[in-house]
Amino acid sequence: MKNAKELQAILSGIYLLNHVAENPNPELEKLCEYAFRHCLESNTAMLLIAAIGQDYVSMKEQVNTLLQRETKFKKEMGELL
Repeated sequence: MKNAKELQAILSGIYLLNHVAENPNPELEKLCEYAFRHCLESNTAMLLIAAIGQDYVSMKEQVNTLLQRETKFKKEMGELL
């Protein structure tokens, strides 16, 4: 897989934004949980700790920072809306 190293950052962003969303999508959470456990051989425990006390806006800023640091997302897609 090309750029597999970016996968963890991207999945983390999706998982975190979904987790702090006003109406989290349970199917998206299950898909991310599966990907972390079976594809990346990790879990979401530390991500859940990072989300404590966060709202969607503050989490989106942190996810943008993560994506900028770990991926080429901003260069190719811009920032998250």
